[in-house]
Amino acid sequence: MRKTKPTLIIANGEIGTREERFIKSAEFARIIVADGAWVQARGMGLHPDVVIGDFDSVPPETRIRMGNRVQWVHRPSQERCDLEKALQYCLEKAYLDVIIVGFSGGRIDHTFGNISLLLRYDQSMELSLLTPHSDLFFVRDQRRFRLPIGTTISLIPLANVHGVRTKGLKYALNHEDLILGIREGTSNEVISSSVQISIDSGILMVAVLRAED
Repeated sequence: MRKTKPTLIIANGEIGTREERFIKSAEFARIIVADGAWVQARGMGLHPDVVIGDFDSVPPETRIRMGNRVQWVHRPSQERCDLEKALQYCLEKAYLDVIIVGFSGGRIDHTFGNISLLLRYDQSMELSLLTPHSDLFFVRDQRRFRLPIGTTISLIPLANVHGVRTKGLKYALNHEDLILGIREGTSNEVISSSVQISIDSGILMVAVLRAED
């Protein structure tokens, strides 16, 4: 349960109907759009608070028309993608509870690149990632959360993960290792509404499958 409203970052990847419904029903402290995602955000009828990037995807007349209703943060650096510019902006402003949509889809290399990018920030802020089919987050030590019983959940090692312990899952792990390229923890099942995952070392990506409705 969040104590404050999170910040929403919209990146220029795939955004499905599930994320759209979530965005329109949830409350956010602010909405930040990473440059090229401006078109998707406006297509969903959203009114972003901040648009950040080099603005190569936002026509000048659009910026003039929107005027002061949007804060335009121009960051032309080609060394960082627009998603990273948005994350850096959040760090600078101490917006540390962040939900990201549109980070995956299309080119698989971009998706893996974005996951690698997010691992540079997940220790500084609480990141939740929404895709058309799953919610994702990272575990480096311990995490407790609540899920409906019967939910499918996968534990994916992004590095060698040692000493994995779980509570509330059908196939419990007790000080076991999940090794990239050797063993994953896919398609487990929630058997208690309270779930706990602990690890001794490594980086674990947790994927929570969300039923389409």
